[in-house]
Amino acid sequence: MPPGTDIVNVAQAGFRVSGLDAQSQSNAVRVTTTIRATSSQLSFLRVDAFGVPQPVPACDYAPAGEGGPWLPQSPPDLPAGLDWTDGAPLPLAAAAFFHSGEPVFVQLDDDDQNLDNFSAETVILRIGRGDRAAEETLRLRETGPASGRFLGWVGTGEPSGDTIGDGWLGLGEDSRLVADYVDVHDPGDVSAREARVDPIGRVFDSETGAPVDGVRLRLETAAGQLAAPRGDDGASAFPATLTSGGSVSDAGGQRYDFPPGGYRYPLLTPGSYRLVVEPPPGWLSPSRASPTALQQLPGAPFALDSLASRGGVFVVEGAPTLLVDLPLDPVRATLFVAKHADRERAQPGDFVGYAVEVENSAGDPVSDLRLVDRLPRDFRYVPGTLRVDGRAATPTLSSDGTRLTLTLGALAPGERARVDYLLDVGPAARPGRAVNRVEAHATGAATQVAEAEVRVEDDPLAARARLVGRVLAVSADSLAGRPVAGARILLEDGRQVLTDTAGRYHFEDVAPGAHQLRLDPASLPGAPLAPDGLLRLVDVAAGTLWQEDFRVALGSSAQVARADSLPPAPHAPAFDAAWLAAQAPTLAWLWPPEGHHPEVPSTGVAVKHAPGWRVELALDGVPVPPLHRDGVLLDPAERVALSRWTGVDLHPGDNALTLRCWDETGAERVTLTRTLHYSGPPVRAELLADESVLVANGRDPLRVTLRLTDAAGHPARRGVTGPWRVSAPYRAAVNESERA
Repeated sequence: MPPGTDIVNVAQAGFRVSGLDAQSQSNAVRVTTTIRATSSQLSFLRVDAFGVPQPVPACDYAPAGEGGPWLPQSPPDLPAGLDWTDGAPLPLAAAAFFHSGEPVFVQLDDDDQNLDNFSAETVILRIGRGDRAAEETLRLRETGPASGRFLGWVGTGEPSGDTIGDGWLGLGEDSRLVADYVDVHDPGDVSAREARVDPIGRVFDSETGAPVDGVRLRLETAAGQLAAPRGDDGASAFPATLTSGGSVSDAGGQRYDFPPGGYRYPLLTPGSYRLVVEPPPGWLSPSRASPTALQQLPGAPFALDSLASRGGVFVVEGAPTLLVDLPLDPVRATLFVAKHADRERAQPGDFVGYAVEVENSAGDPVSDLRLVDRLPRDFRYVPGTLRVDGRAATPTLSSDGTRLTLTLGALAPGERARVDYLLDVGPAARPGRAVNRVEAHATGAATQVAEAEVRVEDDPLAARARLVGRVLAVSADSLAGRPVAGARILLEDGRQVLTDTAGRYHFEDVAPGAHQLRLDPASLPGAPLAPDGLLRLVDVAAGTLWQEDFRVALGSSAQVARADSLPPAPHAPAFDAAWLAAQAPTLAWLWPPEGHHPEVPSTGVAVKHAPGWRVELALDGVPVPPLHRDGVLLDPAERVALSRWTGVDLHPGDNALTLRCWDETGAERVTLTRTLHYSGPPVRAELLADESVLVANGRDPLRVTLRLTDAAGHPARRGVTGPWRVSAPYRAAVNESERA
């Protein structure tokens, strides 16, 4: 029975008096039906995969207000995989934060609006921005007969173009969303609810409430990795590191300008996070002020979280939006921290001495002074070496030995403390920069940081290998063999050596890995009849001494011995860090030089360029395989880089080498070309009379100088030998060192 219905009750009695029938009627009693008043409650809901499924009936909006007419609300814009039809359930969860662009569901619970237990009623409410510049009138339907719960929604988007009464709300960054409801049957029953849209967190002064700009914020996962927030479009990557009051852009190019002290991470996936605060000089974080005191400041209320606002791990669930305000304490004292090492370079096995000096340079004392020293990778503290102002002290080491903590206590104004200790450079220390970072923490003072850098260098004996061996001539009568002097051994990187009178040879500074050794048959004092292999493949490890012998059987057809050993061929300089440090930061093709004629069908290539450039090498238009790449070397100041290749195979004739260089942005900067001619066998000989001695004076030997060229007219390969004769009764002069 609807409220306001009159119920009239009249009693009537019938009786007989003296044989006559009589009737009597009472007065009328009138009762008017009313509603049993209940309190209403408004809630904001959002779609949540882990929410509670609820039936969502269709709802309407009125462009002209509560008087209608009523138009059906457009279907809600739902995440992929969800569909809505009238009355279909959707997973919903209560929310205090929303992202512009998602539907806002509004729910009213009010039992006294259930007027008919056999049908679903409706209620009317208003929802809009906090400034009331945008507002919509909604008619919500009951989720089911006699449920007393009414549910509807409104779409949201960018504020531009929004008009009142169009069925959706334009909500910009840091908007307030408000909804209010008045019971038409009980004007005293009023409900209101407020939520935030794309809220902006604030970094503020814990003493004044004023915003603080320039604070570096870094959002990390609970595991300490950089978080992966997304921009407003839901897809573009958003920086995990930003600055309060600054500006950033997401990967899609959208720019975000924060108000003074403000910051924002638009969208986050549910999970556990930590906000790492790096305050500028003059500020401390986390704040020591109590939440009660902070909420009394101008600008309150603040969104304070006992974990998130103080550097703890917090959980994001449900709404993907973050609202955390961060208080900072102003510094009242200043620490000065300096750190240095007793050397600039070190090798594995060395001991490096470090000194840390701390001074309270302000007028107020500091207490609870602690030094936290993060050791370089593979450096270890030497027990018993720490001294504080010359007195022995014992630090606390972390379980993995990478962090050293020392408590110094109080430091009066102007007081200074010095800490000295030794670190051992471990055998696994990697070459390059090793930075030792110390932090000074104290109550009433900002955390100060100092660093000391040592450059770790390879141990030459441990990082490289040596190749040694002998060349022996064997025969059927003697397998022990006799040494062969002057035999030429070639290494695939272009280096070559000659055996001494004992047949011995060696190569220094050989990189670990696979290499080719080749015995040049033309350098043997006779034709090799049955060599046991002129080409050897070796695989050497760092720090090893590898022996590889050659045994050859020589024929007796040689007519003469060689007169002189040829001068060594020019080789590439030692392009090491010391050499590179003295070079200008310019682009240059260092090796091979113009006009160079290699002796073996292999060459190294070196080019000097800017750090961060990508350099590729091609031979005759074909990229050189990465196997030949020998890495990139940086000078100590990281001003110039050196790219190297080794063992690049050559073919007889012209070899076209091409170097292409790209800068850090991926733009191609320059292309260099160089032609390297690998000469063939000599086909033409030319007497150089001016460089020959052709007069026999009885004292000095004759000298015949020839120029040998290949078929292309290029000089024959250095080191090529061949038979020649001196007519009897004369003979060739032979160096004593080459007599067998």
